[in-house]
Amino acid sequence: MAFVDQDNSGDRFVNVTHRVGKSGDWDDLLTVQLMLEFVYTNDNRLKKSKPIKGPITVTGRPARDTSILIAHYQKIVLKRAKPQGFIDRAVGKNKEKSTIWALDSHMNLLLAALRSSDTAITYLKKKAPLLASSLITVQEGLERDFPMVIATP
Repeated sequence: MAFVDQDNSGDRFVNVTHRVGKSGDWDDLLTVQLMLEFVYTNDNRLKKSKPIKGPITVTGRPARDTSILIAHYQKIVLKRAKPQGFIDRAVGKNKEKSTIWALDSHMNLLLAALRSSDTAITYLKKKAPLLASSLITVQEGLERDFPMVIATP
């Protein structure tokens, strides 16, 4: 289940639970497909070099173009000599070196350039309401599950 995580600086970003590429959990796949669609639509460098014809698949189901676009993103943006074509969960002290963190960061930069008030997190929540319940912070989850009761005298 895709979720909101924190990097080593304490900044929030969208993370995946399991590997996404030729397969994956529906919500992790949908999250990555939406992120790829956004960056390939709004980044001219990626738009011009997109390795597939037609629209990007955004279904939450395995699709041939998902792993192709991930590999292309890893090669062009992350400058990886041997792109993997899949995205793993960002873990440990080097979350900022992960593809999922880079996609989230890239989305946030593009959203800012477009003068949007959205972040990658809020954009994904709006674009795919089914993801909204999983794309919450720990604090938001606690507030939802354990609402504070204010006693009145």
